[in-house]
Amino acid sequence: NAQAAAVAAQQSAAAAATQAAEQKIESAGAQVASDIGDINQALSSPPDFSSFDNDITQAKNDLAVAQQDAAQAATDQTSACGDADSAQGDADSVQGDSDSLQGDVDGLTSTANNLTNLVATLGTDEQSYQAAAAELPNYSSPDAPSAADVQSAKDKVTATTSSWQQKVAGYQSTMKQLLDQADSVAQQAQAKYCG
Repeated sequence: NAQAAAVAAQQSAAAAATQAAEQKIESAGAQVASDIGDINQALSSPPDFSSFDNDITQAKNDLAVAQQDAAQAATDQTSACGDADSAQGDADSVQGDSDSLQGDVDGLTSTANNLTNLVATLGTDEQSYQAAAAELPNYSSPDAPSAADVQSAKDKVTATTSSWQQKVAGYQSTMKQLLDQADSVAQQAQAKYCG
């Protein structure tokens, strides 16, 4: 009886250990699935670039006004310096548009960083799942995504954030050109009419 009890206890302990290992694998697998869900959710709400477009449009308008004020300075010597000062004010407005664009860029950077953090979490949880699964090779979590699914999620984030960065670089390049033009127009007008 004692021997039978000992065998039964060993079997019970083994069964409990197996069940605990299975639960650990299932929990880790479910966490990986949850991480991918978080990434897909974040990717489903891409940034709205309309504010970037608005900043560029406003900068173009302010540059046009600066050019008009600089041209006006040439037509009336009595108010030429005042017109040149107005052109400088318009150039300052373009700088404000540039600052607004930078604010949009900062917001987008924050969104991209959030995605990067989600990928890092996914990587950590995937390693935890693999470590748990290694303890019970013949068992797999029904909820765990495949390695291909995990890699696909990572690749989507890389491609998406890279696309955002390229768009942002285009906006920044355009804004710099507009700002340089506005500064040049204002400086030339002030040097000519307010010197």
